[in-house]
Amino acid sequence: MAVAQPLECIGSLAGENDMDELQNNWIRDRATNFVSCAPNVPLTDSERAAVDRLVGEAHLVAIGEATHGSKEMIQSRERVLRFLIQERKATIVVFEACFAATQPLNRYVVHGDGTAEEALVATAYWSYANLETLGFVDWVRNYNRALPGANRPVRIYGCDVQSIDSPKTELARLLQGFGRTGRLSPNDVTEATALLTALAADRDLFRFVELLVSAASSNNPDEARIADIQAQQSAFMTTSRVSVEKFSRRLQEVQQALFSTVPDDDRFVFERCRRLLEQVIEFYSREVLKRETCSWPKTSPLSVGNFRERGCFSRSTTCTSSACR
Repeated sequence: MAVAQPLECIGSLAGENDMDELQNNWIRDRATNFVSCAPNVPLTDSERAAVDRLVGEAHLVAIGEATHGSKEMIQSRERVLRFLIQERKATIVVFEACFAATQPLNRYVVHGDGTAEEALVATAYWSYANLETLGFVDWVRNYNRALPGANRPVRIYGCDVQSIDSPKTELARLLQGFGRTGRLSPNDVTEATALLTALAADRDLFRFVELLVSAASSNNPDEARIADIQAQQSAFMTTSRVSVEKFSRRLQEVQQALFSTVPDDDRFVFERCRRLLEQVIEFYSREVLKRETCSWPKTSPLSVGNFRERGCFSRSTTCTSSACR
């Protein structure tokens, strides 16, 4: 893995046949080669200088990767993250995963709740359910445990709008907690939980996608059948949107008084998950129906059970392509 300046537009400087060599030379001139991808090997002076040149005074640092799930990529990224956390005092790590699905992970690294393995599986994202990412999560937990009390712990959040099940799970957990502590009345908890339970699930949202893919992928697609599925999907999403809006209005009625007594962390997660429900439904209502059905992969989200059955907690694949060398 190398740290380099952002790639400039060099396509117009040479013909297509010359591009590979031109790109290689451009990278050689600007990149700093990592001496190791082992996470416990501190950055060298030249590596530190390279990272600092790129980061500067930035408050937000994005770290890309040439491939998902490659061992060297995950480990090299951790080397950089350890440096940014330990020496540049970064306090938030953002994963490419659903915000709500990463809440167990955040609770683990901040408070030690649950286990790292279960928290990673809960992200429902295959490229995090591996021993390399597990090692980083445990490192963050140990780093936070060693911090003096006044220091802000490192937190882990997700940034994607991927799931409706995850925010439903988090909101149900928070509602029950607010009821136990007396912040919400039993009637409010019961009513809000009933509205939440009645909302669509991920399985419901993906059901129409699978039907559309199946119909569109046949040798002789039945356009009438496809149109009928799309009409059913549209009606279902309209009903789902109404249900989410009703639930959201009910939460907004109680949250003003509720938030005056709720810890900042719970208030942030509660409001973000409420908004996330709206965003997921809006995405499926507007974007999914516009997509070409053939562009959808013939897969469905992996459940926690699928992860366990597939034995995903193995080491990541060692990348042998030239992109990883």
